[in-house]
Amino acid sequence: MKYKTLHHTAKQIDHLIDNYIQSSGTLFIPQEDLKNLILNNFPDLYVKDFGWHKIVFGIRSTDQKVVIKVGTKKSIENDHRAYKRVPESMRHQLFARIFGNSKYCLVQEYGFAAQVSQEELASIRKTVYRYGVFDVKAANLVRIDGHL
Repeated sequence: MKYKTLHHTAKQIDHLIDNYIQSSGTLFIPQEDLKNLILNNFPDLYVKDFGWHKIVFGIRSTDQKVVIKVGTKKSIENDHRAYKRVPESMRHQLFARIFGNSKYCLVQEYGFAAQVSQEELASIRKTVYRYGVFDVKAANLVRIDGHL
């Protein structure tokens, strides 16, 4: 398995989240509490980006192309399911490569923000809608190794 130590870190994050949920009696952790919980327990991680459903953590000890995305179990499952729906021949053209997942985390490739024309966005949406991916917006698109 590639990035074995990051997958182990993801499992530890899962354990922390489960303990927090159990002790607080909530369905999930508010984003600010989640951010603080992870940063206090994993000094090698830093917040790289925020989304509606996930927080992206960069890892200081690895290259900047791999991150750990942390979110609710449902949002992680939805991302992983969408990734698996796309045929393998097209998968890495449409999605950043996923190296592993756990209950609340994805170990995933990460790219740089991309400028996308309305035509390109419409073409990408048309391509991925047939695989059940409906949340494609310009802010979600990045370039990895120069490719959109």
